[in-house]
Amino acid sequence: MIASNGEISTIIPLELPGKQFCFCVPNEVLDTANIKKGSVFFVDGSNDIPISPPTKLQPPQLVGEQSLAAFYAAVPSTAPKLTATLIGPTHNDISGQPGCNTARSEPCLVGV
Repeated sequence: MIASNGEISTIIPLELPGKQFCFCVPNEVLDTANIKKGSVFFVDGSNDIPISPPTKLQPPQLVGEQSLAAFYAAVPSTAPKLTATLIGPTHNDISGQPGCNTARSEPCLVGV
C-alpha cells in the first residue's frame, strides 16, 4: 500500500496480510503511517487468523502491523479511515466460489 499522491482518493485493502508475509516489497510500501491524503477502508474476515488476523499478532513475538487493527491504528488520525470485519470469511473468500452449493450440510468457506 503506497501513500496517496493526491490522484487516489480512497484505498480499500482487502484481507491485508501482516507484514511478516510481505517478503517481496520493502516495509515502507506497507507503512500506513505514510497516508497523508485520501482515505482508507480496511476489510478483512473474522476467520482469517493465520494471514490477516483482525486483532491478534501471529505469532505474539512479532511487532508492528501484523493485524488489521494494527494497520488501522498506524494510519494518522488526520486521515479519514474505516475498518470492517466480515463475520465468518477466511482469507480466500474474496476470490469467490461460484459452484458452491449452499444447501449442503457443511458451509462453503471460500467465496461465500
